[in-house]
Amino acid sequence: MSEKENSHDLISLETNDISAGISLRGAALQSLCIKEGNGSFRELILNPLTEADYALSLAGASLFPCAGRIRKGKLKIGGTLFQLEKNDGDNHIHGGSHGAPHRRFELIDFIQGAETSSVRLGCHLEDGLDGWPGNRAFTVTYTLTGREKEHSLRIDFSAVTDRETYVDMSNHTYWNLNGRAFERGTGLDQLLQIDADEVLLNDGSHLPYEKVSVSGSCFDYRSPKLIRQLMEDFKEDSQLLNARGYNNAFILKERCYSSPETWPAATLCSSDGKIIMKLHTDQPSLVLYSGGYLPASSGAVALEAQNWPDAPNFKGAPYSTLKRGERYHSFILFELFSKL
Repeated sequence: MSEKENSHDLISLETNDISAGISLRGAALQSLCIKEGNGSFRELILNPLTEADYALSLAGASLFPCAGRIRKGKLKIGGTLFQLEKNDGDNHIHGGSHGAPHRRFELIDFIQGAETSSVRLGCHLEDGLDGWPGNRAFTVTYTLTGREKEHSLRIDFSAVTDRETYVDMSNHTYWNLNGRAFERGTGLDQLLQIDADEVLLNDGSHLPYEKVSVSGSCFDYRSPKLIRQLMEDFKEDSQLLNARGYNNAFILKERCYSSPETWPAATLCSSDGKIIMKLHTDQPSLVLYSGGYLPASSGAVALEAQNWPDAPNFKGAPYSTLKRGERYHSFILFELFSKL
Protein backbone atom coordinates (compact mmCIF):
# COMPACT_ATOMS: atom_id res chain seq x y z
CA MET A 1 0.00 0.00 0.00
CA SER A 2 2.82 2.39 0.80
CA GLU A 3 6.47 2.71 -0.05
CA LYS A 4 7.10 2.66 3.72
CA GLU A 5 5.16 -0.55 4.32
CA ASN A 6 7.40 -3.53 5.02
CA SER A 7 6.85 -7.26 4.78
CA HIS A 8 5.83 -7.46 8.45
CA ASP A 9 2.78 -5.27 7.71
CA LEU A 10 1.38 -7.55 4.99
CA ILE A 11 0.18 -11.06 5.79
CA SER A 12 -0.15 -13.55 2.94
CA LEU A 13 -2.76 -16.30 2.93
CA GLU A 14 -2.25 -18.99 0.30
CA THR A 15 -4.08 -22.19 -0.53
CA ASN A 16 -4.83 -24.17 -3.71
CA ASP A 17 -4.53 -21.66 -6.57
CA ILE A 18 -5.73 -18.61 -4.62
CA SER A 19 -3.89 -16.10 -2.44
CA ALA A 20 -4.84 -13.06 -0.37
CA GLY A 21 -2.77 -10.23 1.06
CA ILE A 22 -4.01 -8.66 4.31
CA SER A 23 -2.51 -5.42 5.57
CA LEU A 24 -2.20 -4.62 9.27
CA ARG A 25 -3.05 -1.04 8.29
CA GLY A 26 -6.83 -0.89 8.38
CA ALA A 27 -7.11 -4.73 8.47
CA ALA A 28 -7.40 -4.20 4.74
CA LEU A 29 -7.69 -6.76 1.95
CA GLN A 30 -4.93 -5.55 -0.37
CA SER A 31 -4.74 -8.41 -2.86
CA LEU A 32 -6.81 -11.38 -3.98
CA CYS A 33 -5.32 -13.42 -6.81
CA ILE A 34 -6.57 -16.54 -8.52
CA LYS A 35 -4.45 -18.80 -10.70
CA GLU A 36 -5.14 -18.82 -14.44
CA GLY A 37 -4.66 -21.76 -16.78
CA ASN A 38 -1.33 -20.43 -18.10
CA GLY A 39 0.16 -20.38 -14.63
CA SER A 40 -0.15 -16.62 -14.13
CA PHE A 41 -2.42 -15.02 -11.51
CA ARG A 42 -5.40 -12.74 -12.05
CA GLU A 43 -5.76 -9.91 -9.52
CA LEU A 44 -9.46 -9.54 -8.66
CA ILE A 45 -9.44 -6.36 -6.58
CA LEU A 46 -8.11 -2.82 -6.54
CA ASN A 47 -4.83 -2.75 -4.63
CA PRO A 48 -3.59 0.81 -3.91
CA LEU A 49 0.13 1.22 -4.47
CA THR A 50 0.75 4.36 -2.41
CA GLU A 51 -0.42 5.95 0.82
CA ALA A 52 -2.19 8.64 -1.20
CA ASP A 53 -4.09 5.99 -3.19
CA TYR A 54 -5.22 4.33 0.00
CA ALA A 55 -6.23 7.61 1.67
CA LEU A 56 -8.41 8.44 -1.34
CA SER A 57 -10.06 5.06 -1.87
CA LEU A 58 -9.77 3.17 1.46
CA ALA A 59 -9.54 0.19 -0.88
CA GLY A 60 -9.96 -3.07 1.01
CA ALA A 61 -10.19 -1.41 4.41
CA SER A 62 -12.26 -2.58 7.34
CA LEU A 63 -14.88 0.06 8.11
CA PHE A 64 -15.86 0.74 11.72
CA PRO A 65 -17.04 1.80 14.26
CA CYS A 66 -19.54 2.50 11.47
CA ALA A 67 -19.67 2.11 7.70
CA GLY A 68 -20.95 5.03 5.65
CA ARG A 69 -22.19 8.44 6.71
CA ILE A 70 -24.06 9.77 9.74
CA ARG A 71 -25.94 13.02 9.14
CA LYS A 72 -24.36 15.98 10.89
CA GLY A 73 -22.51 13.51 13.11
CA LYS A 74 -25.57 13.15 15.35
CA LEU A 75 -25.71 9.86 17.26
CA LYS A 76 -28.51 9.37 19.79
CA ILE A 77 -28.16 6.53 22.28
CA GLY A 78 -30.88 6.30 24.90
CA GLY A 79 -31.48 9.83 26.10
CA THR A 80 -27.98 11.06 25.22
CA LEU A 81 -27.01 12.80 21.99
CA PHE A 82 -23.36 12.33 21.00
CA GLN A 83 -21.66 14.70 18.58
CA LEU A 84 -19.35 12.75 16.31
CA GLU A 85 -16.46 14.22 14.38
CA LYS A 86 -17.50 15.88 11.11
CA ASN A 87 -14.91 14.45 8.73
CA ASP A 88 -16.99 14.63 5.54
CA GLY A 89 -18.17 18.20 5.19
CA ASP A 90 -20.98 18.62 7.72
CA ASN A 91 -21.28 14.85 8.23
CA HIS A 92 -19.45 11.90 9.75
CA ILE A 93 -18.11 9.06 7.59
CA HIS A 94 -16.61 5.59 8.15
CA GLY A 95 -16.14 5.97 11.90
CA GLY A 96 -14.00 9.12 11.85
CA SER A 97 -10.45 10.13 11.06
CA HIS A 98 -9.12 7.80 13.79
CA GLY A 99 -11.36 4.85 12.92
CA ALA A 100 -10.38 1.40 11.71
CA PRO A 101 -9.15 2.32 8.20
CA HIS A 102 -6.48 4.53 9.79
CA ARG A 103 -5.28 2.19 12.53
CA ARG A 104 -2.51 -0.38 12.65
CA PHE A 105 -4.02 -3.65 13.88
CA GLU A 106 -2.44 -6.27 16.10
CA LEU A 107 -1.93 -9.81 14.86
CA ILE A 108 -3.89 -12.15 17.14
CA ASP A 109 -3.80 -15.44 15.27
CA PHE A 110 -2.47 -16.81 11.98
CA ILE A 111 -3.01 -20.28 10.50
CA GLN A 112 -1.66 -21.43 7.13
CA GLY A 113 -3.29 -24.69 6.03
CA ALA A 114 -3.50 -26.90 2.96
CA GLU A 115 -7.08 -25.98 2.06
CA THR A 116 -7.91 -23.28 4.63
CA SER A 117 -5.81 -20.39 5.91
CA SER A 118 -6.88 -17.62 8.27
CA VAL A 119 -5.72 -14.54 10.12
CA ARG A 120 -7.37 -12.71 13.01
CA LEU A 121 -6.54 -9.04 13.67
CA GLY A 122 -7.62 -6.74 16.48
CA CYS A 123 -7.66 -3.12 17.57
CA HIS A 124 -9.01 -1.01 20.44
CA LEU A 125 -10.77 2.34 20.11
CA GLU A 126 -11.00 4.38 23.27
CA ASP A 127 -14.03 6.11 24.76
CA GLY A 128 -14.60 9.55 23.24
CA LEU A 129 -12.43 8.99 20.17
CA ASP A 130 -13.95 11.02 17.31
CA GLY A 131 -16.96 11.50 19.60
CA TRP A 132 -17.86 7.81 19.92
CA PRO A 133 -18.89 6.37 23.32
CA GLY A 134 -17.24 3.28 24.81
CA ASN A 135 -13.89 1.62 25.10
CA ARG A 136 -14.31 -0.90 22.30
CA ALA A 137 -12.38 -3.99 21.23
CA PHE A 138 -12.77 -5.04 17.59
CA THR A 139 -11.58 -8.11 15.69
CA VAL A 140 -11.53 -8.91 11.98
CA THR A 141 -10.94 -12.48 10.81
CA TYR A 142 -10.14 -13.42 7.21
CA THR A 143 -10.56 -17.08 6.24
CA LEU A 144 -9.40 -18.20 2.80
CA THR A 145 -10.51 -21.59 1.47
CA GLY A 146 -9.19 -23.06 -1.77
CA ARG A 147 -10.54 -26.06 -3.62
CA GLU A 148 -10.31 -26.90 -7.29
CA LYS A 149 -12.26 -24.22 -9.20
CA GLU A 150 -14.22 -23.28 -6.06
CA HIS A 151 -12.75 -20.85 -3.55
CA SER A 152 -14.02 -18.56 -0.84
CA LEU A 153 -12.97 -15.65 1.33
CA ARG A 154 -14.94 -15.05 4.51
CA ILE A 155 -14.63 -11.95 6.70
CA ASP A 156 -15.95 -12.14 10.27
CA PHE A 157 -16.36 -8.97 12.34
CA SER A 158 -16.67 -8.85 16.13
CA ALA A 159 -16.88 -6.14 18.79
CA VAL A 160 -17.40 -5.66 22.54
CA THR A 161 -17.77 -2.45 24.55
CA ASP A 162 -17.75 -1.25 28.15
CA ARG A 163 -20.43 1.38 27.39
CA GLU A 164 -23.54 1.38 25.22
CA THR A 165 -22.60 2.36 21.68
CA TYR A 166 -23.42 1.82 18.01
CA VAL A 167 -21.47 -0.59 15.80
CA ASP A 168 -21.77 -1.24 12.06
CA MET A 169 -18.76 -3.04 10.56
CA SER A 170 -18.07 -3.65 6.88
CA ASN A 171 -15.36 -4.05 4.25
CA HIS A 172 -14.46 -1.64 1.45
CA THR A 173 -12.94 -3.86 -1.25
CA TYR A 174 -13.26 -2.77 -4.89
CA TRP A 175 -13.82 -5.62 -7.35
CA ASN A 176 -12.79 -6.15 -10.95
CA LEU A 177 -13.06 -9.85 -11.76
CA ASN A 178 -11.71 -9.07 -15.24
CA GLY A 179 -8.31 -8.47 -13.67
CA ARG A 180 -6.16 -5.39 -13.45
CA ALA A 181 -5.17 -5.68 -17.13
CA PHE A 182 -7.97 -3.53 -18.54
CA GLU A 183 -7.98 -5.11 -21.98
CA ARG A 184 -10.55 -7.51 -20.49
CA GLY A 185 -12.62 -4.60 -19.16
CA THR A 186 -12.89 -2.42 -16.07
CA GLY A 187 -15.16 -2.83 -13.08
CA LEU A 188 -18.08 -1.43 -15.07
CA ASP A 189 -17.71 -4.26 -17.60
CA GLN A 190 -19.01 -6.83 -15.14
CA LEU A 191 -22.41 -8.46 -14.89
CA LEU A 192 -24.11 -7.69 -11.56
CA GLN A 193 -27.21 -9.06 -9.88
CA ILE A 194 -28.50 -7.84 -6.49
CA ASP A 195 -31.33 -9.55 -4.61
CA ALA A 196 -33.15 -6.32 -3.74
CA ASP A 197 -36.52 -4.83 -4.67
CA GLU A 198 -35.82 -1.46 -3.01
CA VAL A 199 -33.03 1.10 -2.90
CA LEU A 200 -32.29 4.25 -0.91
CA LEU A 201 -32.13 7.53 -2.83
CA ASN A 202 -29.47 10.01 -1.73
CA ASP A 203 -29.37 13.78 -1.36
CA GLY A 204 -26.46 15.97 -2.43
CA SER A 205 -24.46 14.89 0.63
CA HIS A 206 -24.86 11.22 -0.35
CA LEU A 207 -27.15 10.57 2.59
CA PRO A 208 -30.42 8.65 2.15
CA TYR A 209 -33.73 10.48 2.16
CA GLU A 210 -36.21 8.02 0.60
CA LYS A 211 -36.71 4.30 -0.01
CA VAL A 212 -38.12 3.44 -3.45
CA SER A 213 -38.68 0.46 -5.74
CA VAL A 214 -35.87 -0.48 -8.13
CA SER A 215 -38.37 -1.46 -10.83
CA GLY A 216 -37.70 0.10 -14.22
CA SER A 217 -34.81 2.22 -12.92
CA CYS A 218 -31.02 2.31 -13.07
CA PHE A 219 -31.11 0.28 -9.83
CA ASP A 220 -32.95 -2.72 -11.26
CA TYR A 221 -30.33 -5.44 -10.83
CA ARG A 222 -32.87 -8.13 -9.95
CA SER A 223 -31.59 -9.99 -13.01
CA PRO A 224 -27.97 -9.87 -14.24
CA LYS A 225 -27.11 -6.56 -15.92
CA LEU A 226 -23.93 -5.16 -17.40
CA ILE A 227 -23.14 -2.24 -15.09
CA ARG A 228 -21.84 0.02 -17.86
CA GLN A 229 -24.89 -0.64 -20.05
CA LEU A 230 -27.43 0.12 -17.33
CA MET A 231 -25.58 3.33 -16.47
CA GLU A 232 -25.63 4.33 -20.13
CA ASP A 233 -29.34 3.54 -20.44
CA PHE A 234 -30.07 5.91 -17.53
CA LYS A 235 -27.21 8.39 -18.00
CA GLU A 236 -29.47 11.37 -17.21
CA ASP A 237 -30.78 9.86 -13.98
CA SER A 238 -30.43 12.39 -11.16
CA GLN A 239 -29.00 9.81 -8.75
CA LEU A 240 -26.24 8.77 -11.17
CA LEU A 241 -25.45 12.41 -11.90
CA ASN A 242 -25.37 13.14 -8.15
CA ALA A 243 -22.66 10.55 -7.41
CA ARG A 244 -20.95 10.29 -10.83
CA GLY A 245 -22.40 6.80 -10.91
CA TYR A 246 -23.65 4.60 -8.09
CA ASN A 247 -23.26 5.29 -4.39
CA ASN A 248 -26.52 3.86 -3.07
CA ALA A 249 -27.68 1.27 -0.56
CA PHE A 250 -29.84 -1.57 -1.86
CA ILE A 251 -32.27 -2.94 0.73
CA LEU A 252 -31.73 -6.67 0.55
CA LYS A 253 -34.60 -9.13 0.63
CA GLU A 254 -35.03 -10.63 4.08
CA ARG A 255 -34.11 -14.09 2.82
CA CYS A 256 -30.56 -12.84 2.09
CA TYR A 257 -29.69 -11.92 5.66
CA SER A 258 -31.96 -14.39 7.47
CA SER A 259 -30.66 -17.38 5.44
CA PRO A 260 -27.36 -16.04 4.08
CA GLU A 261 -25.80 -19.43 3.42
CA THR A 262 -28.66 -20.23 1.03
CA TRP A 263 -29.36 -16.89 -0.63
CA PRO A 264 -26.54 -14.73 -2.03
CA ALA A 265 -27.13 -11.00 -1.70
CA ALA A 266 -25.32 -10.33 -4.97
CA THR A 267 -23.63 -12.11 -7.85
CA LEU A 268 -20.82 -10.57 -9.90
CA CYS A 269 -19.46 -12.06 -13.12
CA SER A 270 -16.41 -11.16 -15.21
CA SER A 271 -17.06 -10.05 -18.78
CA ASP A 272 -15.41 -13.22 -20.13
CA GLY A 273 -17.68 -15.35 -17.94
CA LYS A 274 -14.73 -17.18 -16.42
CA ILE A 275 -15.06 -15.94 -12.83
CA ILE A 276 -18.29 -15.70 -10.83
CA MET A 277 -18.45 -14.25 -7.33
CA LYS A 278 -21.40 -14.73 -4.98
CA LEU A 279 -21.61 -12.42 -1.97
CA HIS A 280 -23.36 -13.72 1.17
CA THR A 281 -23.96 -11.65 4.31
CA ASP A 282 -26.13 -11.35 7.42
CA GLN A 283 -26.37 -7.58 6.92
CA PRO A 284 -29.59 -5.91 5.62
CA SER A 285 -28.19 -3.66 2.90
CA LEU A 286 -25.55 -3.60 0.19
CA VAL A 287 -23.98 -0.34 -0.96
CA LEU A 288 -22.91 -0.27 -4.60
CA TYR A 289 -20.20 2.35 -5.23
CA SER A 290 -18.94 2.60 -8.79
CA GLY A 291 -15.94 4.76 -7.88
CA GLY A 292 -17.10 8.03 -9.41
CA TYR A 293 -14.74 10.06 -7.22
CA LEU A 294 -11.70 7.86 -7.87
CA PRO A 295 -9.27 8.22 -10.80
CA ALA A 296 -10.51 6.55 -13.99
CA SER A 297 -7.53 4.22 -13.81
CA SER A 298 -9.00 2.57 -10.66
CA GLY A 299 -11.52 0.59 -12.70
CA ALA A 300 -13.31 -1.37 -9.95
CA VAL A 301 -16.60 -1.27 -7.99
CA ALA A 302 -17.22 -1.61 -4.26
CA LEU A 303 -19.94 -3.81 -2.75
CA GLU A 304 -20.30 -2.93 0.94
CA ALA A 305 -22.53 -5.18 3.05
CA GLN A 306 -23.65 -3.17 6.07
CA ASN A 307 -26.56 -1.72 7.98
CA TRP A 308 -28.57 1.01 6.28
CA PRO A 309 -26.50 4.19 5.93
CA ASP A 310 -27.33 6.79 8.60
CA ALA A 311 -29.39 4.19 10.45
CA PRO A 312 -29.35 6.20 13.72
CA ASN A 313 -31.20 9.07 12.00
CA PHE A 314 -33.09 7.57 9.04
CA LYS A 315 -36.72 6.79 9.91
CA GLY A 316 -37.53 3.12 9.43
CA ALA A 317 -33.93 1.93 9.36
CA PRO A 318 -32.97 -1.07 11.51
CA TYR A 319 -31.14 0.44 14.45
CA SER A 320 -29.93 -1.18 17.64
CA THR A 321 -27.09 -0.47 20.01
CA LEU A 322 -24.38 -2.68 21.49
CA LYS A 323 -24.47 -2.83 25.28
CA ARG A 324 -21.85 -3.80 27.80
CA GLY A 325 -21.67 -7.59 28.13
CA GLU A 326 -22.95 -8.15 24.58
CA ARG A 327 -20.97 -9.10 21.49
CA TYR A 328 -21.49 -7.76 17.98
CA HIS A 329 -20.95 -10.15 15.10
CA SER A 330 -21.45 -9.90 11.35
CA PHE A 331 -19.90 -11.54 8.31
CA ILE A 332 -19.36 -11.28 4.56
CA LEU A 333 -18.62 -14.37 2.47
CA PHE A 334 -17.28 -14.17 -1.08
CA GLU A 335 -17.63 -17.41 -3.03
CA LEU A 336 -15.48 -17.57 -6.16
CA PHE A 337 -16.10 -20.00 -9.00
CA SER A 338 -13.39 -20.20 -11.65
CA LYS A 339 -13.35 -21.52 -15.21
CA LEU A 340 -9.80 -20.33 -15.80
